[in-house]
Amino acid sequence: MYLKKPETVVFDPSNKDHRAAVFAFLKRRAWADSPLRFTHDPEYGSVADQVQSKLLIWYASQEEAKMRKRAERKEALEEQTSKGVTFVQMNYQAVKKTINPNDLAGVPKMIRKVAG
Repeated sequence: MYLKKPETVVFDPSNKDHRAAVFAFLKRRAWADSPLRFTHDPEYGSVADQVQSKLLIWYASQEEAKMRKRAERKEALEEQTSKGVTFVQMNYQAVKKTINPNDLAGVPKMIRKVAG
């Protein structure tokens, strides 16, 4: 009888399957029925500590990126409004760019004049 060591993979918090395996572990407190085995990094006390630490760092960076995007959008909006462009005008310009006149064939003329 040959004993085969299970194959291990390096934990990647951006991988949805890896996050699902960790979530299942947190629910059951066991890796036994997990299809994935993660490589243990000696910097951490256990695989559980390792994946939880890496997940925390990953989620914090995701949240930071969202906050940065919100700040950039807010800054762009403030820049546009300081130039005298209102939010309604900005939305109208964005919609106007996406409207194809050929798509308005069945729309009444009064509405077509407003849209295009």
